[in-house]
Amino acid sequence: MEIEKQSASASGCYFSTISCQAFESLLRFASVFEAGLPSVVETILPVTSDRYYESIHFAELVLSLVPNEDHTAQINWYFSAHSAAYIGIFDAAKYDVERVHCHARFSDTALYKEMRATSKSTELLYKDPVNASQLYRALRNLRVHFGRAMVVLEIRTLVSDEPHWYVQNLDPSAYRLLRHAPLTDDELRRYNGYLQTETVIDLFGRMLSIIRENIVETAAFVTGKA
Repeated sequence: MEIEKQSASASGCYFSTISCQAFESLLRFASVFEAGLPSVVETILPVTSDRYYESIHFAELVLSLVPNEDHTAQINWYFSAHSAAYIGIFDAAKYDVERVHCHARFSDTALYKEMRATSKSTELLYKDPVNASQLYRALRNLRVHFGRAMVVLEIRTLVSDEPHWYVQNLDPSAYRLLRHAPLTDDELRRYNGYLQTETVIDLFGRMLSIIRENIVETAAFVTGKA
């Protein structure tokens, strides 16, 4: 089912025919953007919060570009910057915890567990076959070392008869050439299966809401309020 909607992003300038699923994801992204982080979390984890808002900023720029071949280079710049900021959230959290909350161990926090989440994780909550930290690192490494686009404009009839921005599938042969390639062939298949039916809007709606939740939980943990 296709519906004509105006984006709920803060810029308000993205018009496109999008699926109901994608529009729901866009609304979820908008709610995450509008809510921000609680001010107390910003105080407890200041550098982490800054990286989070940086990732939100570049995600907004991604969503401001209509599906058009002329925007292919630009959307990859923005998505690359978004993923770098998103990955930086974990390093920032480690810094915040070790600098300000040294009584706590970063390895016990929700953000650390999210960063390390795989299909083999022992904790059910973090047994995640599609983890944004792993996905973004793989996409950025493939872009840096092999010049692969992170975002492509395609028509995928399972999703829509209209062209949309999609995150590029992970090419197993190229991925195996990376110096650090922890994902198994089965995990790569799971990632690609997920990416095949998720627009960039869908991806942002899911990944940013998850990382926000983990930031809030980490702040509660290091202050003993979990």
